[in-house]
Amino acid sequence: MNTDIHIISNQPEKHLEIISKLEEIGYLFLDKEYKKVSNEDQYILIFSRKTSERNLDTLKENIQVELNNIIPNLYSDIEIKVSY
Repeated sequence: MNTDIHIISNQPEKHLEIISKLEEIGYLFLDKEYKKVSNEDQYILIFSRKTSERNLDTLKENIQVELNNIIPNLYSDIEIKVSY
């Protein structure tokens, strides 16, 4: 099954690196969105990935670990949302 992954990162200077690194390990980059939320800019990178994991919490933890392994110290600067 495919999972949609939304990575919220307010550091646009890191977006190309995030996209490149995730594509290297099997994520498909779909889109980049911009929103203004409570007077704050919010940038959302949207990816898709095939997975057999059905537990969203476990999937989110796995994504956090993968991101931290490929881009150390990034996770403290982002928020991850996953859905089927």
